[in-house]
Amino acid sequence: MLLFTRLGRMSLLQHPIDTNLLQIYLQKQDQVDRLVAMLDEIGREQHQVQTIFEGEYRFQIIARKATVANARSAGEEAQTETACEETEDQTAAR
Repeated sequence: MLLFTRLGRMSLLQHPIDTNLLQIYLQKQDQVDRLVAMLDEIGREQHQVQTIFEGEYRFQIIARKATVANARSAGEEAQTETACEETEDQTAAR
């Protein structure tokens, strides 16, 4: 599945052996750094990054599906909070 987020574009694939894991592919180092920090915090475990030298994506992270789902939910909540704050600021400015 191709996913577009504030972190950028990433590709998510089910792990071929363990169906509780996802393979996450990213193109840029800054995307990887931010995503790994988020996954580490939410999943309470360290996620390793593999560098790939072939294909469109340069980096791979393997993470539990539940951790990725929780990271997505946390990202949506943060985005909603930011939108609400911006709306409040615009209302106060009037």
